[in-house]
Amino acid sequence: MRTGPEILILFMQENVMKVSRKVQQIYKYIPIILFFAYALWIHRDVVLYSDDVFYQPSLKNSSIFSWCRDFYRLWGGRVPLQLLDIIFLNLPLIVWKVCNSIVYTLVPFYISRIAQLFREDMDERRVFFLNLCICILLIFLPESVMRNSVIWITGSFNYLLPSSMLLIGIYPFLAVAIGRKASGIDIVVAWPGVFLAAYAEQTAAVFLCMAGFCCAYVFYRKKRILRTYILLFAFGIVNALIQYLAPGNAVRYEAEVLKWYPEFDMYNLFDKALLGLVHFLKAVFVPGYVFFWAILMLMGIVILKKGRLYQCCYLGLCVMTIVVKNISDYFTDEAIWQIYSKRVLFEIFLVLIWILVFAWLIFCFIKEQGGSVVAALFFLAAVASGMVMGMSPTVYVSGDRVFLLCYILLILLAALIFCEVEPWSNIDIDNMHKI
Repeated sequence: MRTGPEILILFMQENVMKVSRKVQQIYKYIPIILFFAYALWIHRDVVLYSDDVFYQPSLKNSSIFSWCRDFYRLWGGRVPLQLLDIIFLNLPLIVWKVCNSIVYTLVPFYISRIAQLFREDMDERRVFFLNLCICILLIFLPESVMRNSVIWITGSFNYLLPSSMLLIGIYPFLAVAIGRKASGIDIVVAWPGVFLAAYAEQTAAVFLCMAGFCCAYVFYRKKRILRTYILLFAFGIVNALIQYLAPGNAVRYEAEVLKWYPEFDMYNLFDKALLGLVHFLKAVFVPGYVFFWAILMLMGIVILKKGRLYQCCYLGLCVMTIVVKNISDYFTDEAIWQIYSKRVLFEIFLVLIWILVFAWLIFCFIKEQGGSVVAALFFLAAVASGMVMGMSPTVYVSGDRVFLLCYILLILLAALIFCEVEPWSNIDIDNMHKI
């Protein structure tokens, strides 16, 4: 029979073990919690300015229904996003600051969850460093992007909110494509995520492409897909079409061409694609260089476990990246007027080859079947989300804020590659001398 002190010691040991297990479960989320505190801190001095002042009184002399109808007919299809903007502009500012900090924190949280879909064998320690890596990269967002797409009230509803909702909405589709199971809560929260993501042009396009691929891939593998996913995808298609087909889009286009870029209508489709490519390269290699070089560095670590062929391909990619970086340094919009010169055509050809080689290597690096294609598509989606700005006459006025989605997708890609990095103890150091 145990004495009183022995019982007390056993009781304390059991409680210590319980606390230890809880700490092990929670500590991997410490970077996310600290990121939320950081998000609150960067919102501390936010005030209303620019479009905030214009949109704030929009509902004073109009009903919600009539405002939505007029906005859809006369200005654009982003009705739900702009309506939310107006509602929050008329609430105490602290409400938006807290809610927007939560929305911003959902970005690293869902990037981490998506990355973990690709590697089920990650322990708490590796998840901790994954979350830490994601949060650090997000802190390095360019100041111009942060100021105009995250902590500007109207900008946050047009850029940050749909980007965050895209990650939430696409999560169940990625899970089913890779062979994982999404929880009921994931599917429930995906509905508002898909709805809001469908009402911004960039996020709607990425959702339709990625969700469409996931559904097609499941059918290709002859696996059963729940009706819920089909309905969710159809829901996204319908809302995206409502947004794209808004009569106000044409009205706004004409007004912006006249005000911001009168020469824009002189460009054909190829000219606009080149304009978007120029701005994408500038965004990647100037303000967004941190994300791109982080991806290259992580790829270099992963390559230590690959064969000689992949190592040579990686070195070739590094050389091509330096060449493309030099091309982007002097690539300007005037290249559109020199499009038929042999030099410009050759440079465009090199950039396209570089993009394809980059996507191919990413495909080779991801071990998970199905996940490798998804990862390569995420890179191409990042490129497309940057290039699509060449189709808008506000390409100059919008500035760097339109590349928020591009940067988020690059950070997601870095997280996917991070999951492929083997623990340092498992890396053959002799391989490092071969590179």
